Amino acid sequence: MMKKTDPESALQGNRRMWDSLVAINRDSALYDLEGFRQGQDNLDPLCLELMGPVDGLELLHLQCHFGMDTLAWARRGAKVCGVDFSGEAIQLARQLSRETQLEAEFLQADVLRLGQSHAKEYDRVFTSEGVLCWLPDLKAWAETVATHLKPGGRFLLFEYHPFFGVFDDEAKELPLPPRYPYFPHRDPLVFEDTGSYADPGNPIRTVSHEWSWNLGEVISALCAAGLRIDFLREVDFSTYRMHALMVKAEHRRWRMKGLEAQFPLMYALGATRE
Repeated sequence: MMKKTDPESALQGNRRMWDSLVAINRDSALYDLEGFRQGQDNLDPLCLELMGPVDGLELLHLQCHFGMDTLAWARRGAKVCGVDFSGEAIQLARQLSRETQLEAEFLQADVLRLGQSHAKEYDRVFTSEGVLCWLPDLKAWAETVATHLKPGGRFLLFEYHPFFGVFDDEAKELPLPPRYPYFPHRDPLVFEDTGSYADPGNPIRTVSHEWSWNLGEVISALCAAGLRIDFLREVDFSTYRMHALMVKAEHRRWRMKGLEAQFPLMYALGATRE
């Protein structure tokens, strides 16, 4: 439901929720930390293709959770820094860095205010998979991206498509009815739920505050921050089973049964600071 909530209170509530989810996600099969320690990672092939070689480059990962993807870029030779607002997540990220002997810097910070405490510029900025819905201010987010890119530096966003986010996520059959707004809204959607997306059967109770941002808002915010949009690529797969009607197509790729290739589930956007 949509509910009038002060953005700062909503962010504080989300931070507490993410702190509580770290231990659950850490032990889940979805994240498979043991596999990661042994050399596996979950960076999607599309991300690897669009990012290109990162060996020797400085890379900033925004909203990094506990740093698995950050360290996956480090394995490919990048000099990485991961940022997340959850203290529990950053603590685990640093532990994972030590365990894997992958060098990385991890900062606990609100990405909307990162420039107040961190001034470094990077060759690449990266963020992915379920990140924008936690941000009440897309303009501030885009300015963070631009501020931390070197001239000529490139940004890659890999995100769930807002078009699919309109439909009822509890529908049991086709056709899918619309349920949520596509256009941006000032007040967040408030969800009271049980479990974690990584472990739905866990008894933990959560309250989350989420904002929807359509493609026009994302592109406009990045352009207003001074970035040049290089590409927008929409794809018909999801890296997470967001809906009960999804079926597994490939490793970590899911598609809607009966609607394959009919509408986008994710998108990748690239931009450059000129």
